[in-house]
Amino acid sequence: TPMEERYIGNAKMFTEEEKRKLLNVYREDLRFTDVTKPLYQESAGYDPVDRMQFIDIHTWMRGDILLKADKMTMAHSLELRVPFLDKAVF
Repeated sequence: TPMEERYIGNAKMFTEEEKRKLLNVYREDLRFTDVTKPLYQESAGYDPVDRMQFIDIHTWMRGDILLKADKMTMAHSLELRVPFLDKAVF
C-alpha cells in the first residue's frame, strides 16, 4: 500500500463506520486523501520519515496538539516549549 493511502498522521481517529454513527451529516464523498494529497505532492522528493513529519506539521500539530499543549500548560501556570513551525522565524 502506498504511503499516501496508509499514513495520514495522527489526524485519523475514527473508522468510517464510527464516523457514520457519530455524525448527524456524514459525507462519504469526502476522503482523508482530499486533505493529504496536496501535501504528499508538495513533499514528493522527501524521504519517507520526512514526508510523515511534513503531514503531521501541516495537519495535526498546527491545529491540534500545539494549541492544546499551550492552553493546558497556561491553565496550570506552567511554561512549555513547543516546536516552532514557521520557517520564517529562523
